[in-house]
Amino acid sequence: MYRAQGAAASEQTGVPGPGTLAEARRLLLKAERLADRLQERPPGWVEVTADDFNLDGRTEVRLQSEGLTAWIDPVDDRGFHELDLRDIGLSLPLLTGRLGNGGHGGPAAWLLDPETSRDEYVDGTGKLLSMGPQGGQITLERPGGSAWMRWDSAPESLGPRIDWRIGMEAGDGRRLLLEGRVAGLEPRSLRHLAVEIPLGTGELEDCYGYDRDGQRIELETLDSMPEGDWLGLIEEQAGVDWSLGWSPRSPAWRVRGVATDLVVPHWTFQADDTGQWAFRVELTVDTSAVQARQLGQLARRAA
Repeated sequence: MYRAQGAAASEQTGVPGPGTLAEARRLLLKAERLADRLQERPPGWVEVTADDFNLDGRTEVRLQSEGLTAWIDPVDDRGFHELDLRDIGLSLPLLTGRLGNGGHGGPAAWLLDPETSRDEYVDGTGKLLSMGPQGGQITLERPGGSAWMRWDSAPESLGPRIDWRIGMEAGDGRRLLLEGRVAGLEPRSLRHLAVEIPLGTGELEDCYGYDRDGQRIELETLDSMPEGDWLGLIEEQAGVDWSLGWSPRSPAWRVRGVATDLVVPHWTFQADDTGQWAFRVELTVDTSAVQARQLGQLARRAA
């Protein structure tokens, strides 16, 4: 903890730059992992907690396992704003807190113009309405040892919205589950929705995609993907293996976020008789390759 404080204060200006801030965050995650050992947690543990973790006077939600932490700020335009790969000490600020970015309690999501292209999505001209819960409240759920945050809009809410359920299952703490329910639409109306999901650490070298059969896909071909429901990403230098699944099937775009790449499934769908529609996303992160590399380095130093 003291080393993290020292890293954050090491710049001559007293304000941490990107490099020193990343080092401070890495050391904080290492301190967290050491503290885990004192709590004698069972294998495969997951937990969900709500508190003012960053001391800004507002409540944040932390979904955590041995390997991952997902930070969710239940305030409009913050949403799912950070993902920590705890077991390798890497923090990925998603920066979904900028005004008007569609964060709203979960991943950034937008209703789109029907003819929106990837370029129009990136420059914002195809976005019609940012989507998220309206009022309501957050509920923390722990069924069967799993950990979930549910945000339901207030019963009197009007207009288009998304209510989110985000969580981790016990024994599967490398997988983050996101369930969205769109509501407030006209019954049987046709709509177009895009949701941004982080995929990757931001590394640009030695990276490639792959499909369910393990066939390699060059990144340049992923900017506009045809209809599908799954994508894998190998980052050889970082040693991280990502996979993203979404349902129902849809086309997807790959765009650059602030710190990571984003995969953006975009659906054309018809609301049901009550003006609702549901979707699901699963994000899995495997860091076993980088952990094996770290163990090998320790063994060589010991020798």
